[in-house]
Amino acid sequence: PRGAVRRVVPAKKPPPLVVRAARHGDDAPADASARRPRLVDPSNESKKRAATAGAKDIPVETCVACGGVGVVECRACGGKGTLAAGGFHAKNHVDMANVVGTNWTAHRRTKGWRHFECIGKSPADKANGKPRASVHLAATCDRDVTVWVDVKELKDRTLWSAGWKQREDLDWIGDPDQPGGAVAVPKPGAPCVACDGEGRVPCQRRGCVNGAERVRKQREVIERTERTFKKVIKATR
Repeated sequence: PRGAVRRVVPAKKPPPLVVRAARHGDDAPADASARRPRLVDPSNESKKRAATAGAKDIPVETCVACGGVGVVECRACGGKGTLAAGGFHAKNHVDMANVVGTNWTAHRRTKGWRHFECIGKSPADKANGKPRASVHLAATCDRDVTVWVDVKELKDRTLWSAGWKQREDLDWIGDPDQPGGAVAVPKPGAPCVACDGEGRVPCQRRGCVNGAERVRKQREVIERTERTFKKVIKATR
């Protein structure tokens, strides 16, 4: 009814929560292995932590191949940027079946001459104590001057060059007025195509953040930017 006084009934408080320490054997799992700790691979955990946002404090392992710089020495040219004489062939090619009639240039004066022509050959005969083959060379300007040269020596690019080389085709060391004359040295070859003449190539080791993966991503960004510029220029025309 109107005018009656309303009484506020206080809400009942929930009973206090009593936490009882479990004793050994109370509610214990049937399988004892369930209480064992979970085995964790430390390497996988470190990878997961490195992938999270707070991985800045975790040190990144340095690449053992490049030392963290992202580039390594080019194997094709040995870091020189240019190939040796003959390109990727380290030795002169000597075909024993067709060697007679070929021309050769000695880097050192041999019996007073440098240009020779092969006029004969002697194959290897291990049964008679001849382990390696040899060729018979005759001086071009004096056919009476001949010399036998081991095929192994003829393949050495520091001693012989295939064909009749002119003075400007070779580099020279020493005084040409000396009795032995100057010593010829093959000129450096063409720039290395593997490293574009720089002598260094991106590190190809898997997981190297500064190596090939980083270079590949940079190239993708450059190519994407170039395509965008081309589209904009084409649209404005």
